[in-house]
Amino acid sequence: MVLPRWKKLLTGSPDGKLLQPYTFNSRRGGGTYNERNVVGIIEGTDPGKKDEFIIISAHFDHVGIRKAVEGDSIYNGADDNAAGTCTLLGLAQTFHENNYQPGRTILFASVSGEEMGLHGSRHLASNMPLPVENAYSNVNFEMTGHSEDLGRGNYFMTGCSFSNLDDVIQEFTEGKSQNLIDTVAMSDRLFYMSDNIAFARIEREEAIVWTDPKFTSLEN
Repeated sequence: MVLPRWKKLLTGSPDGKLLQPYTFNSRRGGGTYNERNVVGIIEGTDPGKKDEFIIISAHFDHVGIRKAVEGDSIYNGADDNAAGTCTLLGLAQTFHENNYQPGRTILFASVSGEEMGLHGSRHLASNMPLPVENAYSNVNFEMTGHSEDLGRGNYFMTGCSFSNLDDVIQEFTEGKSQNLIDTVAMSDRLFYMSDNIAFARIEREEAIVWTDPKFTSLEN
């Protein structure tokens, strides 16, 4: 089947499916797990920039069944992280419905295994369907419902001190009703607790290395 350009999907899978399967062993849960990521690509249109790609990510797993609270042992995960996954899907739908033509290529990645040690994002970072050295930036959506505590139109991002992405966003939203709040306590610490850290470990000229003690301490 030939897909329209905006739907051109690539996972590195010979059969062209959207799923990127992987297997991991977990010390927390015990045993071996067969999991999968869901990856889609919108090809860029700028001849000078389309080889670079922006990763837009969110994890779709939660912790499942644990100790009951008031008789309920199901941890539904509406905020962590159905909210982030819906944000990612909403962006993809917006690109489609408005026929947006991004200059750089965009890689949408809905990953699994985050709660058990960032396994899905780590697998994707090590098995990119595009040349990993061309990764330009990552925007990861995690528990987006919490921004409501900042007031209508306000939101925050983690890791503001690690890149200039917050400056780019603030320049873009200047004079608009949306405001990036960069004074949230623990925002830099939270940067190390979601899938974005897996992509932050990508190095353009060297292999991916998992040597940051703040990251390796999160492995399970």
